[in-house]
Amino acid sequence: MRVADPNCRMLVIDPCMPTLGQTDGVPLLRRICSLRRDLHILVLAQQPQLLLRDKAFPRQIAHVHGKSIHVTWLCLLIERALAEGEAA
Repeated sequence: MRVADPNCRMLVIDPCMPTLGQTDGVPLLRRICSLRRDLHILVLAQQPQLLLRDKAFPRQIAHVHGKSIHVTWLCLLIERALAEGEAA
């Protein structure tokens, strides 16, 4: 429901986490991408290169990083992505 809110501008998701009825979050991520083309999406993945090579992975996702990302850097990345989105 929060992703459907137009005030929601960014999603940080770990597609390895299972969702209701699924073994991982990739189907949910694909569904969100089809519903919200204006959303900034940051994906945290155990193996980001493997995820990026997946041809079925939504192309609107610009940021994919390993799970070892530092929290301060993550906050800066989110702030920058939101600022760029507002400028566009």
